[in-house]
Amino acid sequence: MMPYQTQIQRIKTKLIAAQHADPDLEVFGADAHQYQLNAPIPMQKIIDFEQQHGIQLPIEYKLFLTEIGHAGESFSNSAAGPFYGIYPFGEQYQLFSNDFDQALLTNPTLLTPDTPHEIWQAQIQELYAENLSDYEYEQQEAKIFGGLFVIGSQGCGYSHALILNGIYTGKVVNISIDHDKPKFSDEAHFLDWYERWLDEVIDGNLQNTHAWFGYQMGGTESDLMQRYKNTQDHQLKYQILEGLNFKKSLTQDTLQQLLAYCPDENNENQIMILSLVSKHDAQRAVPYLEELLKTQLNTAVKLIHWYIEEDLPHWISRIYEYLPHVQDEETFRFACYILQKDEQQQFQQLKPFVQHPDFEIRKSTFYTFSFLNDKKPYETEFLHGLDSNEPSLLIQVLQAMQGLKTRAILKKLQALVVKFPYQDIEPDENGLRYYSADTDDLVYISSNISNVLKEYNLNHDSIQHINPETFEFNP
Repeated sequence: MMPYQTQIQRIKTKLIAAQHADPDLEVFGADAHQYQLNAPIPMQKIIDFEQQHGIQLPIEYKLFLTEIGHAGESFSNSAAGPFYGIYPFGEQYQLFSNDFDQALLTNPTLLTPDTPHEIWQAQIQELYAENLSDYEYEQQEAKIFGGLFVIGSQGCGYSHALILNGIYTGKVVNISIDHDKPKFSDEAHFLDWYERWLDEVIDGNLQNTHAWFGYQMGGTESDLMQRYKNTQDHQLKYQILEGLNFKKSLTQDTLQQLLAYCPDENNENQIMILSLVSKHDAQRAVPYLEELLKTQLNTAVKLIHWYIEEDLPHWISRIYEYLPHVQDEETFRFACYILQKDEQQQFQQLKPFVQHPDFEIRKSTFYTFSFLNDKKPYETEFLHGLDSNEPSLLIQVLQAMQGLKTRAILKKLQALVVKFPYQDIEPDENGLRYYSADTDDLVYISSNISNVLKEYNLNHDSIQHINPETFEFNP
């Protein structure tokens, strides 16, 4: 225990510091655990468990339980820790609950941090072979995920677990019951992993984020930059850049150094560097984004949308210049996100896209039209959209045309209520209606038609008895 005593004391001190650094409990899960742990447990309890199951738990995890704390007030009585915390010892330690509980603990660990995605997917596909019985499925699953001891929940089927055997013994790995490829943490063992979590809380890196702690390389900004300078491995450099991207802020010196390295990097790393610069110093990124518009439009519009808030009229005008050259849906969608901030609403340049062959581009166009203050000049485009045979596009058109009332639109609506008679789903015992991805398109279409008709003080029945040419309404 002696080699760990200093670290254990540091963790105890940092638990208090983390609580002070996050007084409003903004870090994910903090509102439940409040950085509290119950009293430690005796080592004998752990030894008895190990003997019962024929396993050896990592010493760092055992010292945490016996020297720092155990259980708490969070989810499933978990102690303070990443996400939903650290489970009470001996509870919920199996990834799956079946006849192979013991095998999941004792099987040799096959997981490695560098398993190619294709090989992992091939292993998982074997689980879904048609001739596999339930017994064989669970047996194979226990083989793939063998040697794991689950220590906490991240929600949505994700957990953090300890490796119990093999060359990665003691490391923390992020796993999923849906068989996503496991992601190893960067730290050597549990105490390093837990202390890094506290460091990230204290530094403010986990506040107001999605809190995906442990999925990127750890270390201080200075440490990460030193590792970056000391390697020529592009993949490792990318992982280091991901670690830097997790930081709440970066120094100007770091940004300048990264830009100096940028010309010699591969394209993937160059984009990550420009993303970091755009995020932390948008003004410094301007000339690089201008060049990127010419060479990698897709990347440029994403970075502008995510990070650029100043001089928006300039960037909006630049997007309009490149708009005629856009052919892929993703680039167009991000370009539209930027154009939606156009105070001049020069959306007439989007009009040709309502007839674009790409269905998703047409949807993005009408969604952007929903931001218009005056939709009357776009009546022809909306009438064209109302002729769509694509349910989701028609729904988007109906939602986007709020506030546009004309006789031509009214006449089109009169035809639509015949084509799409009113339908709804049955309410539950409390009178509530629940819509989901499985709800029939006709329900969504007819309900959106109803919302538009309300602007004319009409419904599915009454519109069929009016003359659109003489019906009185306030345009």
